[in-house]
Amino acid sequence: MSDSSNVDTAVEDTAELVIDTIPTNADISMEEGKSESKDMETFVDYVSPPRPPVPPPAKYKLCLVIWFTVYLVAWFAEGSGIVNALIAGGLNPSGAIWCLFMLEIFVMVFCCMELVVGLTRLKICGRWFGILPWFMQPRCQWVRKSDNVFVEILACFVEVIEDGFAIFTPAQRAPPPPKTHVFDLVDNKKEAVLRAQHNIDPNRVDDYEKWASKMIVHMESQLGFIGAEKEGVENDVHTWRLKFENVNALNNCMATPGWVKMVEELQGLLNSPKITQIMMEHPPINALVDMLTRQGDATPILPPKKWKVWWITTCSIFFSYLIANATVFTYYLKWGWNTGNKDVYRIATTGALVLILNYICTPAALLLVNDWMIRKPHENDTKFPWKQLNDGLIPPVQLIASIVYFVSTGVVWLRK
Repeated sequence: MSDSSNVDTAVEDTAELVIDTIPTNADISMEEGKSESKDMETFVDYVSPPRPPVPPPAKYKLCLVIWFTVYLVAWFAEGSGIVNALIAGGLNPSGAIWCLFMLEIFVMVFCCMELVVGLTRLKICGRWFGILPWFMQPRCQWVRKSDNVFVEILACFVEVIEDGFAIFTPAQRAPPPPKTHVFDLVDNKKEAVLRAQHNIDPNRVDDYEKWASKMIVHMESQLGFIGAEKEGVENDVHTWRLKFENVNALNNCMATPGWVKMVEELQGLLNSPKITQIMMEHPPINALVDMLTRQGDATPILPPKKWKVWWITTCSIFFSYLIANATVFTYYLKWGWNTGNKDVYRIATTGALVLILNYICTPAALLLVNDWMIRKPHENDTKFPWKQLNDGLIPPVQLIASIVYFVSTGVVWLRK
């Protein structure tokens, strides 16, 4: 069973208590734990409900929002002549484009993107409309098997625009081996009591009672088990009092593969939070951050650090530019789009960049750097400027920084 916040890490010298009792073919690992005091005979083991996987917004939604924001930011950057100024300062064209992308992506990641997603909302008759509610809508469900070939083709197309190309979806990793706790008492001959707490889905209580009966049968087959008594139910949390002859018997019972298997079966009965509730607590407010979720993975509990998102997105969009410049942009020149309406040409070029970025370059980059992007729970920097680089700016500062960018580039544009 998994540990709760009131169960501390164990003393280092207790792991040897039950390691020799584990069958050699059992694919489990030991995790140390203990009661609040080694003098106490009662241990607490709370099985927390699992967090259901929450998929990121569909790729085509991210594309459209990023496309609009890139167009807006690039419009002012191009009008102010940043690239020409960098080239005049001594940079080659590729270096000037790289610096331009660094500036634009920084403005988008730390300022504009969250303002665009968060502020474009309108409540009508008690219902929210806008980009963020659109992001939070469930994905389309299509039946892949059909006698109609056109329906199958359409379903494949929808799957690609929502989830991306399957070639960039990595193989699923095997889950880590389950862990069991090793408890400790000063007096190993004293009777040990385990208070097992399970937060059960109210609709699965009958199934839980059947599971509990099977679990008791398993424990009765273990040496040193005395008995099980249900203390009661409070707020859907079922509490059991399990008695063992000593702490070694408790450790041995929890280390058996049968116990681990029963705990795995328990996961489907727990009162886990709903996806809509999770999305309300952690709304997809920054499209560029959500784009850095590896294909096939759920959105992480902790979003990646903003400076990493900025750096990887800058590298990805630069390679997207190289690909588009060698392929798509050559057709734009042949068709004469660059000599017509500049706004239409800018929309087409930014659209091609964002499509290649979102569907090819970023998923390919995450195949290499996904482990580096994953944020660890202990990585909490509170000092300036690391906290801002990791977590981003607060909304008032985002608004001020956005105004500074657009006003400064707009003034230079007007003076030209």
